[in-house]
Parts: sequence; C-alpha cells; structure tokens
Amino acid sequence: MKTSKIAEKHGFDVIHGIVDSIWIREVDNMEYSLSTADSAYRYINLKRDIEEQTGFPISFEGIYKWIVFDSSKINPDLPALNRYFGVFEDGAIKMRGIETRRHDTPELFVYFQEALIKIMSAYNNIHEITKCLPILECI
Repeated sequence: MKTSKIAEKHGFDVIHGIVDSIWIREVDNMEYSLSTADSAYRYINLKRDIEEQTGFPISFEGIYKWIVFDSSKINPDLPALNRYFGVFEDGAIKMRGIETRRHDTPELFVYFQEALIKIMSAYNNIHEITKCLPILECI
C-alpha cells in the first residue's frame, strides 16, 4: 500500500499489484505529458523514492506497450493475481500463469496461444488489437 501511495504522489495510476510487483501507468494529463527522456527520469525518481521510503531494493523491469491481466476465476470482475501477458516497448513478450506456461496444457493449445500473442505483439495498444480481430479469428 505504501508503494502505491508513493507512485500516486509521483503522478502514476496503479493498475495492478501483488505482494512483490506493481504495475503503474503515467497519468494521462497535460501536467505529466513529458518527453521520453523526462518520462524515464520520472520512473528513476519513483524507484529511488520507493526504495528510500520502504527500505526495500526494487527492480525496474520495463515499460509495456500493453498488458492484459486475466480475470479471476473466483470473481471475474477482478484481475487474477498471477495471470497476465503483455509486450514491452522493445517487443519482448512476457507471459505468466496462462495456459501456454503450464506443463499440462496440450501442445496444440500452447502453439495456438503463443501464435495469437505473437501476432498481437506487433500492435501498440488495445485499439489496434481490436482492429486486428478478423486476422486473429482466422488463425
């Protein structure tokens, strides 16, 4: 909770968090509309402040172009704590807790899910992905 409050004071919205991770996004307003270099500086300052105020070292994994948090099986209105996939700005894909990462998932389904995410990784946001749904439906 303390980390969330620090992030909000720095002008970020907390979109998801679990015990050892937090996902944030920059507030979309003119006050925080900065260049890429200034934006990176904001993340560095946030990291420093979190470490100073909590006493815990943290790592900065990167900036996502987009990320999807799967819904909870218990309450579909809430995100699952440990199931997500997304694409970093450099194009690297990260998947956690979804079927393609499980050892008991049939190989065909793993291939299908990985193919979908790989195609989606070329797009920059949910609006672009939504426009490509006809392509995804043909796989």
